[in-house]
Amino acid sequence: MQFSLNKKIVISIIVFIVCFTSIFLFIINCDNVYAEDLSYSVSYIEQDGNTINPTEKENVEHGSVSVTKNENVLTISVTPEDNYYFSIDIYKQGNRDLENKIYNYIYNPNDANTNKTEISCEINENVDIVVSFTITYLIRFYLYEDGEKLYELRHKYGDQIAYADSIPYRPSDFNNTYTFLRWEPEVSSSDVVVKDQDYYGVYSVNGKYYTIIFQDEDGTLLSSKKYGPGEKIVPPKAPTKASNNQYDYYFAGWDNPVDEYAFFDKLYVATYNAVSRFYPISTSSNHGSIILDKIQDTYEYGTIVNIETIPERGYVLSSIYLVNSSGRTRIENNSFVVTGESVIEAEFTKEFITYIDASGVFEITYAFLDVEENPTINIYWENNNKYNTYDLFTNKGYKNSYNLKVEIIDQEGNYITSFEEPITIKMKVPYSSDNNLLLKSNNDKVVVSDIKVEDGFVTMSMSSIQDCYVYSEVVIYSKGYQVAYIFLVVFVISIAIAACVLCGIELFKKNK
Repeated sequence: MQFSLNKKIVISIIVFIVCFTSIFLFIINCDNVYAEDLSYSVSYIEQDGNTINPTEKENVEHGSVSVTKNENVLTISVTPEDNYYFSIDIYKQGNRDLENKIYNYIYNPNDANTNKTEISCEINENVDIVVSFTITYLIRFYLYEDGEKLYELRHKYGDQIAYADSIPYRPSDFNNTYTFLRWEPEVSSSDVVVKDQDYYGVYSVNGKYYTIIFQDEDGTLLSSKKYGPGEKIVPPKAPTKASNNQYDYYFAGWDNPVDEYAFFDKLYVATYNAVSRFYPISTSSNHGSIILDKIQDTYEYGTIVNIETIPERGYVLSSIYLVNSSGRTRIENNSFVVTGESVIEAEFTKEFITYIDASGVFEITYAFLDVEENPTINIYWENNNKYNTYDLFTNKGYKNSYNLKVEIIDQEGNYITSFEEPITIKMKVPYSSDNNLLLKSNNDKVVVSDIKVEDGFVTMSMSSIQDCYVYSEVVIYSKGYQVAYIFLVVFVISIAIAACVLCGIELFKKNK
């Protein structure tokens, strides 16, 4: 029992000593890194492996470093020397291998996301901090030696030179064109940076030629030729443009002044002046004249020309025509538009005058020139023999016979009996158009034509009047007389039949 108690006391003393010693050593270790009490242990390891305590800014090889800690947040500030980049790696304390890396930052002044020289991070365990400095090299690319700078950037040792795959464009000059061949010194995107280096484009030089094109207004190619730099340009022969009805076209030059010598590719287009075309207009007429309101030898295309016509005595205008290459077209409203060489034709016909007698029964239409002015006209029916007959055998009904007397006397008292243009006589008759009206002439000297009966009027044409009589006889047969005749015949036959019937009845009675 006593031994067991002593054993427990000894074990308790040993545990106490171990715990006290561990706590004492931890406190001593923390005081060596920071002046303040830290929750976690932080060590700064230089690139050469030495451990230092950068609680204040420490100058190290190729830069300076300071580390501060607020509870469990670390703030690391690094200032590299010129042409140096740096990286920050944080490991679990005592284990600086890849598997134990808990933070990494690589400084790159050319990247907006990684161009900071002070970073902060949170830690939850004891850590070792390693700051590494890496020298950088300046890489530059130029269009050609002494030419435009195309690229300039610092790279870390071992970085690939990606810009080496770019193909630059060198513009042509007055004499040459250029084709890119390579960079000098030669480089590719798989090569890596090992030092500061400038690269220059190298080109093949080709003789320069300029294409000078001349074309017509409608796009037709007139000439296309290549000229060396400064070679004299020879324009083609001046082109022509076909006229149309409205315009003649004359070459006016090129749309831009033609350079004397070739120094650029150029296109020149022909231009033309349009000049209105003028056309002669002639006139042609019978028995009259034509007057144009613009009296001139030729007329501009599109001009509106008004026409005045003056007929000869005894004639009137019938129609006006425009005759040109398109054909013969009737002109309305006495005006036309000039569209080409043309002839204006006017047709005149004789003037006819209509005389109506006082009774309104007769109308005579005659040509002005045949009768002259203000003739004396007498026209009437002259009773040759007026009689009423009934011709049972010819079934003609009643017949009235008259002579139609026509007198046309000029101002000197002479009878006019013949006419160049037939005269027309129109007369009313007291019968409707339903009547069967027969007109005939027994005078062979009178030429009668175009006899018409319409709505109670008889119209006839004749070229002469002999002995001042148009007709020796005019016979009018009326259907009304025929109806009376038929009625009379029927009446007589009916009486005869009735008489026969009565006689038969009387004989029948007597025989009884």
